[in-house]
Amino acid sequence: MAGKLNILFITADQWRGECLSALGHEMVKTPNLDALAADGVLFKRHYANAVPCGPSRASLHTGMYLQNHRSGT
Repeated sequence: MAGKLNILFITADQWRGECLSALGHEMVKTPNLDALAADGVLFKRHYANAVPCGPSRASLHTGMYLQNHRSGT
């Protein structure tokens, strides 16, 4: 049986996703995030299922819709 995978799931707030030099931004330099992106998985197109950022992250982490995890109420 193979060992367990280690997963680091990073969610960021208050900045735009295209503001990574790994995605070709001309002015912003993010060498540490670029190294993570090169060695892991980089989601170039991600869509939120809730408008407020807090409930959207709760949906992302729980896999539930806003009305089910009730973070937005």
